[in-house]
Amino acid sequence: MKSALFTVSFCAISGVAILGCSAAAPANNGMPGDADGGLKDAKNNATADAAVNALAPDVQLVNAATGLGDVRICFEPGADPAQPSDAIVPQTNYPGLPVGGSVFFRNSSAVRGKNVTPFALSASGLGSAEYGRAMFTCAELSSNPLINKIAIEPLVVSANAPAILALVGCPAGVGDVARCGSTFDIVKGNLHFKEVYVGGTLVQNGIGTFVVNLSSSLQADVNNGTASSHLGSLANPCSGQVVDQSSLKVGAIGPAAQTATRPTAFDTEGFAVCIKKNQLDVPLLARSYAQVQRATEPASLPADHFGKTADFVFTIVGDTTVQSGPEAAHVLAIAFEASN
Repeated sequence: MKSALFTVSFCAISGVAILGCSAAAPANNGMPGDADGGLKDAKNNATADAAVNALAPDVQLVNAATGLGDVRICFEPGADPAQPSDAIVPQTNYPGLPVGGSVFFRNSSAVRGKNVTPFALSASGLGSAEYGRAMFTCAELSSNPLINKIAIEPLVVSANAPAILALVGCPAGVGDVARCGSTFDIVKGNLHFKEVYVGGTLVQNGIGTFVVNLSSSLQADVNNGTASSHLGSLANPCSGQVVDQSSLKVGAIGPAAQTATRPTAFDTEGFAVCIKKNQLDVPLLARSYAQVQRATEPASLPADHFGKTADFVFTIVGDTTVQSGPEAAHVLAIAFEASN
């Protein structure tokens, strides 16, 4: 599904045109306890302290927004380029954070603990403008009045522990409350970040698992009921091992990893979300381990991805009202590996 944000428009940078830039005004971000789960301080979601957390303090950026496309993000107007600047969007020749995908946030230490007002730009448009020259700094991008920047709600970035920093919500003019969350405004949009702390400890036999939902439309489908998340055979997806039971509010995560058997049947087994309807368990979403791996790490193989010594955060992204493509609801398995 294409957003109206990315119809043909041009934003000039020092005489070079950027194709596909657009603007959206900031919207109020949720606070802890609101219907969307709220912006999470990294340590609000965990009982494990740093002494027992065996995971490296990596931060993963996730593009879970609806109607946004591939983007790069400036967190502050400094000398760094828009992030990510070193991860190529699959099947393209430009760097960026792909729609429905994740990348390692290599520069997270630069904004740790800061109050920032981020903005996003079209990754394809910025890539075209930078072709054959040095990357533009965020200071250059911020100060040029001809660039239409996609506004994101201000936040304080903790980034001092293993975490997911997820862009959620919708730009202005795209979607509705069910697809974009309760704070959505058609004029302002509601793009904002949620920071989700991963309070895991590595298991010796099998894998550690978490479940986090970043899809507002899936939260609406659960409708304040209880959903169960399963790992196991997709022939009967609601009968597999239960790894989470919750209302799947956007950004909420359990305090500690659940242990699961390391997968080996990648096409016939996988991850599923189920709810009860008329006393029957009905799958809302089911994806094989192979599909999950391709969405998360396309250049890898299932055995390599799930063979890591890591805790895996099964991360639900996308829009359940979209039938196909990268914006459709799908699952990532983001690996948080050992600290040494």
